[in-house]
Amino acid sequence: MANKRLLKKEISAISDALFAEALFSILQRPESDKEKGEQLLSRIVRLNEEFVRRAHRPSGNGNRSIVKQYYRKLVDDLVVEVESIAGEINELSGIKEAEA
Repeated sequence: MANKRLLKKEISAISDALFAEALFSILQRPESDKEKGEQLLSRIVRLNEEFVRRAHRPSGNGNRSIVKQYYRKLVDDLVVEVESIAGEINELSGIKEAEA
């Protein structure tokens, strides 16, 4: 990522897309577990808050290599969390892993 502002915008865009998809899955299937859906929506909101906060305050401000490692880890953690949430959305929608 070129700068913090773009990274924070990307994080927000990803979490907005996940939130919309989760909400659509909840509304599309009335037989889906509403409580699990609400927990998933809360998790997505927390994901956005946490990763935007982490992007705003990197550790090791004076050392470029430490900052690079920090942001690399941040992006890796974001990818893992997004994949996990996407799997839960698929589960909530009734989509199997092989179909997705």
